[in-house]
Amino acid sequence: MILGIDDDPLILGFLATVIRSQDMLFVGVENAHDAIPVIKRDEPDLIFLDINMPGTDGLELCRSIRKNLPDYNSPVVFLTADHSEKILETALAAGGNDYMVKPVSPDGIITRIKHWLPEKPGAE
Repeated sequence: MILGIDDDPLILGFLATVIRSQDMLFVGVENAHDAIPVIKRDEPDLIFLDINMPGTDGLELCRSIRKNLPDYNSPVVFLTADHSEKILETALAAGGNDYMVKPVSPDGIITRIKHWLPEKPGAE
């Protein structure tokens, strides 16, 4: 299962369409508060995580996941409109594994899935 966390429902809809087209299960949530129970319960294989969200942002959420769920090691791919080198460094330091600048393409999402989940069905 792939989890998308983004406060923009259009981005979640886009991710759902692309990921489901690969015959993979997708769950989308709009904030960090709703994401934590899904992560604990479902242990997603991959997370696409928006950096800029109201309340707890993606950086804070990723730090919390890595600190408070030490056995959860699935990759986190950050999504953001910010393309600065500093945010890239900050995202990786927060525990992220990868980074994509919005707008993202369907091919870009599929490429990341294949990279991070090469053995998963639908990611070949």
